[in-house]
Amino acid sequence: MTSWMLVLALVAAGGALCAFLARKVTQQADDTVAAFDDARRDLRLAVVELRVERDRVARRIDDLHRPG
Repeated sequence: MTSWMLVLALVAAGGALCAFLARKVTQQADDTVAAFDDARRDLRLAVVELRVERDRVARRIDDLHRPG
């Protein structure tokens, strides 16, 4: 009977450890997802700014090439 209690205690401790580690991982995953979303938003903004600048330069070049 005592050996069963020991096995049961080890299984319960293992389950508690798994639950603790799973909770810790999900908390860190939320932080990682938030950081990724921030980086993605910053990258999208940078791409939009580059497109606007490219269009501005292209219009300026067209203005310089027009006779007038």
